[in-house]
Amino acid sequence: MIINKRQHSVTKAQIKRLEKTLALSKGKRDEMDKRIFDSMIAGIRSQLGELKNQVKAYERMQSAKAISYSLDSLPNVLIQARVARGLTQEQLAKKIKVDARQIQRYEKTNYSSVSLERVIDILKALDINLKGRIAL
Repeated sequence: MIINKRQHSVTKAQIKRLEKTLALSKGKRDEMDKRIFDSMIAGIRSQLGELKNQVKAYERMQSAKAISYSLDSLPNVLIQARVARGLTQEQLAKKIKVDARQIQRYEKTNYSSVSLERVIDILKALDINLKGRIAL
């Protein structure tokens, strides 16, 4: 999952490189064993598809108005909300008065070490209103 503008930019550049490689490879078809060539092309196309899907998902996040969630998905919701609000990791860090590297660590580890108090700070900073139902 792409979680920031830098990763978005790097991924788009990688897509361009793979598309160029794919175009250039077609001229090499007669120089390789057919099975190897077909496997190589399939791999490139697969990677391209995966990267394009990640870019589309990030771009959808940027304009999200609501995000479906469960408690298990809360780490991804926090990242998606930050992106949807148009905030960088550094901007979020300033809002909750922590170092930007801390937000990077939280997001890199899917908020695995974050305290409930910090999650509440982040929810408030992102102006997130969680509505839900607790089933017993």
